[in-house]
Amino acid sequence: MRRHSRARWVSALVAVTRSILVIARHRRHLDPTIRDLVRQLQAVGHQVALTPASA
Repeated sequence: MRRHSRARWVSALVAVTRSILVIARHRRHLDPTIRDLVRQLQAVGHQVALTPASA
């Protein structure tokens, strides 16, 4: 593999990895209000599964 070709491949890999990390971090940080409401429902014995609304 040529040096410039390898550099492009590494750059692409880094970009994809960064995108995945940004998505994972975004999903982990729910709106505090939503997180509190989910915890309140779980505290009184409900199971909660949130799914995104379809557009």
